[in-house]
Amino acid sequence: MTDVSTAQAASLREWPGPAETLEERSCELCGRDEATQLHVENGFRILRCRQCRHVYVNPRPTRDALNSWYRRFFDALDAEGMEGWRRQMSGVFRQVYCLAANSERQCRDCRRRVLDIGCGYGFLLEMFPAVGWDREGIELAAAAADYGRANLGATIHEQALEDLRLPDAHYDVVTCIYLLEHVWDPRLMMAHMHRILKPGGLLIGVVPQTVPTYRVKKLLGLDLLSPPFHLRDYSPQSLVRFLDQAGFTSIRVSPAAPMTSPNPIENWLLRVNDCLSRVVFRASLGRAMTPVGGKLVVATA
Repeated sequence: MTDVSTAQAASLREWPGPAETLEERSCELCGRDEATQLHVENGFRILRCRQCRHVYVNPRPTRDALNSWYRRFFDALDAEGMEGWRRQMSGVFRQVYCLAANSERQCRDCRRRVLDIGCGYGFLLEMFPAVGWDREGIELAAAAADYGRANLGATIHEQALEDLRLPDAHYDVVTCIYLLEHVWDPRLMMAHMHRILKPGGLLIGVVPQTVPTYRVKKLLGLDLLSPPFHLRDYSPQSLVRFLDQAGFTSIRVSPAAPMTSPNPIENWLLRVNDCLSRVVFRASLGRAMTPVGGKLVVATA
């Protein structure tokens, strides 16, 4: 690990500037170019497509520039930042593991394969017992990947999914936790996820719930997406549409487990919000949630 503080890592969330290559993109969901500008943040325009209402950043960094920037961010985290992430995500990781372990593909005497894309330090993979699971991850940041290999003995790939020649129909479970809002091309990513899953295999993902807070955040002068750290926001409807285009079926979106805070009051508020979000989600027939928290998606290949 590099000897850099978590505060310094946080500063790397800011884009380095015009020296990095940017490119114009159409709506990544429907391909249209007509969009309404919601906000300008860190010099990036946040747009809402007038056709499908998907929210995305345009222009955005090229694929190579974005991957290089993420490597620098994760390589700068120190031990305090790593353990903080483990604690913060503990409830989410438990929720995802339980869904995978209790999936219909479980069997008593066979080993199963799990691939965690954007696995970071391997904290989710750590929950899958080595007895019964072949554990693999994808992580672009070398320091995080090295940590996962050393502590888990798992196979951690340091290439993007679309660059790896992973075999078709190979995995029983693929996970992507707070990843799809970051990737350069979500449609390409989801198509590869579908390809590498066995028929009937399970995709489990979590994405933020961001845009519903737009007006409140704008009033308070707070960031909406923090681009290019986040490049898009998914509504439950757009998330289903992306995955349907990739070939997934039985797509289910619901509120994700809340994150955990070391502050007792904040922790209590997060749990109250989680309860409210589930009420709102049911009352709106799956179309809305409260602004804070994440969306859990489960889909079948």
